[in-house]
Amino acid sequence: MTQLPNRRLLHDRLVQAIAGSRRTGMYGALMLLDLDHFKPLNDQYGHAVGDLLLIEVADRLRASVREVDTVARLGGDEFVVTLASLHEDAATSVGQARTIADKILDALSRPYMLTPDMRAPQCIQHHCSASIGVAVFSVAPTACV
Repeated sequence: MTQLPNRRLLHDRLVQAIAGSRRTGMYGALMLLDLDHFKPLNDQYGHAVGDLLLIEVADRLRASVREVDTVARLGGDEFVVTLASLHEDAATSVGQARTIADKILDALSRPYMLTPDMRAPQCIQHHCSASIGVAVFSVAPTACV
């Protein structure tokens, strides 16, 4: 529905980000997002409208990150963003992750105009924000023996 990677592909991309961090010494980040006010929309208008919101959220998430980053949907109203190759400096990487998280939160907080049925268009305006957690990571290169 959202055309986002599933859990298996997310796992693969996270393993790649960790391997890249080990190889390059650059930091990465993992973001967990949970939509606020999703259940009331689903309860009031049904799953078809909830699905439209999830599709729009997926589009906004993809537009908020770089091509090398990964956006995936865990299920329900939960999403994951993996940021690869941020910077070699911890403080700079934390700043980059914070900037991207702010960009995501801003994009997700804009009003959604959802049209569930093209034959009888009734536009539903919905406001939705998200809760987001961010973990910045770095993996030290392994020494060759």
